[in-house]
Parts: sequence; C-alpha cells; structure tokens
Amino acid sequence: HALRKMLTYSRVNTHDDVDENSYEENKLPSSNNACNRRQQLVVLLIALSCIGLGYFAHDSIAAFTGSLTSSTQAKLRDSSEINGSSQSNTNSFDGDMGIKGEMQGNNIQEEESLEDESTSDGSNPAMTTKQQQIRNFALGQRSNHSYYGAIVASVHITHHAGTAVCGAFKAAGFHSPSFACMSSGGTNPIGANQTETMIRSLLRQYDFISWEYGKSKRDSHLDQTHWENPHLVSLIVMRHPIDRSLAGDGFVNKNYGEELNRSPELWWDFANSYATNNFALQKLVGKECCDGKDTDPTFLLKAKELLSRFTFIVDQECLGDGILQVAKTLNFTQEQVQAIHHWADQSDKKYINNDKHKATARERINNDTIYEFLLERGQLDIELYEWSKTLSIVNCSEVNGKDNEM
Repeated sequence: HALRKMLTYSRVNTHDDVDENSYEENKLPSSNNACNRRQQLVVLLIALSCIGLGYFAHDSIAAFTGSLTSSTQAKLRDSSEINGSSQSNTNSFDGDMGIKGEMQGNNIQEEESLEDESTSDGSNPAMTTKQQQIRNFALGQRSNHSYYGAIVASVHITHHAGTAVCGAFKAAGFHSPSFACMSSGGTNPIGANQTETMIRSLLRQYDFISWEYGKSKRDSHLDQTHWENPHLVSLIVMRHPIDRSLAGDGFVNKNYGEELNRSPELWWDFANSYATNNFALQKLVGKECCDGKDTDPTFLLKAKELLSRFTFIVDQECLGDGILQVAKTLNFTQEQVQAIHHWADQSDKKYINNDKHKATARERINNDTIYEFLLERGQLDIELYEWSKTLSIVNCSEVNGKDNEM
C-alpha cells in the first residue's frame, strides 16, 4: 500500500504531460516538494525492507520445518537401532526382526522424544510389529510411564527349556511369578479381545511370565491370543521331537521305566505313547491333532502360521547363544548379562552343552527299528522343528563346533 501511494506521488510530480486536474487530490504543494521526496524515499526503503523481511521469514520457516523433518527422521533411525535389520547368524523372522547389537543404554531414545512417533496404544507406524514389541520392552525398563512397557511371555512346551529361560530372566532381575515363572493356572486362557487387559494387569507386577503346556489334553487356543499386541513380547524354544521325548520325567519313568533299564517291550510301549505323537505340534494347534504318521498336514500349516507370529524363536540346540541374543536384542544391561552368565555357571542343570560327545537319540534308543518308527510317527513334528530353525534368532549350525557359552 505504501509503495502504491509513493508511486502515485511520483507520477504527479515527475510527469509534465499529465493532466493536473486528474490528480488534483493527490498532488502535493510545491513548497513541500523536497520534503515529500524525502518521505517518498523513506516509504520506499520501508516497503523494500518489509518485502525483504517477508522473503527471509519464508526461507527461515522452510528451513526450520526441514530441520524438524530431519530431526523426526533421525529419531526413527535411532529408535530402530534397538531392532536392526540383521542379527547374528543371519536369520530374520521373515524380515520382521533382528538385531545383533552391543548392549548400550544409549540405543534407547529419551521417552519424550519417542512419544512424538508413537500412538496412544504404544504402536509406531514406522516400525514392524516385532520391532515395536522389542522397543516397548526396552523402554518400559527405563520409564515409569504406563504408556510404555511390554511383558515377555514364554510359551513353554514341556521339556522345551522353559525352566531355563525362566531362570535366565530371573537371574537378570526381572520380576516373575515365583513358581517356574508361571502365571495363574500355568496356561493362558486369553483370547484376542482379552489380551490388552491381561497385559496391563500383569505389567503391574511382572516383566516375564511363562505359560506351560504339558501332557494335558485341553486346548491351548494359542492362535486366539493377540500376539501382535505392541506390549507383548512372545518367546518359544523349539526342540527336536525325539530329543524332547527322551528328556524323561516322573510320568514317563513310572509307566515305561527309566531309559537305561527299559526293556524292548517297554521301549515299544513308549514309542506308541502320547510323548511321541507329534507332541509339540499338538500343543500348538489343539487337541484335535494328532494321529501319528497319519496326522493331517493342515495342522503343520496352522502351527507354522502361529510360530511366525511370535517375537522370538530359540533353537534349543544352542540354547545359551539363543538366550544371550534375546538378551542383547531386548537391550539387557551388561550387569544383567553377567548375572545370566553367573546363573548358568551355578545352575544344577546343564543348560549349556559343552559336551562334544553327548550321545545321540539313536545311540540312546539303541534300536534302529524303534528309532526309524519314531521318525515316521513324528514326521510332521520333526518337519515343524526343522522349519522353526530357519526362524531361530541364532542359527545353531553356525555356532556348533564352538563352545556354546552363555
């Protein structure tokens, strides 16, 4: 507006051929002409300054906005360090998860900075489900906000090292139920709509719980749990089915005799028992499974689909390495890892296999006919185990031959 006014004055006073009457109202008295020209110059300078400031402000706002965008991207990069794209021994949970990280507390962003990236339920659209679960557990250990946090739930198939996993987490100082880390009833009766409520209730007391599935025939309904909840870190240890069946317990020893003193007749009774009938497969998919070598292959597909939803799969063949890698991925402190080492050294059970000459299942059974029968009877269970090894957080074939040390 000021520039427009000044130009009007300029036209009145500098153009001799302009009709004087047409600008009569805008003309300035000639006696003030010099003064008015100085005023025009001042007005011009002010107008140009305003224009310059406008461009400067525009550029500054754009730069500031770009800075915020870069800062936001940096936060995502930093928080994703908790769950990097590769892990030791290259397995990847179908690309969803994996970190081989040094345990550094500074991998965790300050909780205030992460609030900007997460929604009210603790999820983060820039992360995969498993990355969110890992991030939330690590942050929950460093924050008093209920907004953060995740509980680790171990699905413990009997004789799949669930007791060892429980012991490791307790040794690291995490709060767990007193008896074998098992929550009420020892199993999870929760459906998808109950998962969030259950987690919030358990997080008031615990960091780690275990659900055990043994010889009971009742359904687990594991497929109904909302394993994708961002506040639930799920873990399962998988084991070769024949090795699992030879683990022995009071029930097996009572009914079939102890392994070293078992007669051929009792070996056959054992080979036809529930313990060898695709045991892990049945615990994962329900009591309608299984029927030995005639088990419906669709049960195998259901079990694979379920396992692929878990945050962590650990192969018991290299259990120590697997537990340590889980600890690193969840960002345990150095002191917590050292506590796990100490617990393993002092444990009365041999969770770390340093015995390079341990007898194989075939050698222990000492009967090739029975051994081949077990391979056929548990074919789908064995196939599930071999498949799960490809999802294990540690590839045991790459660590075998080394000391499997915790």
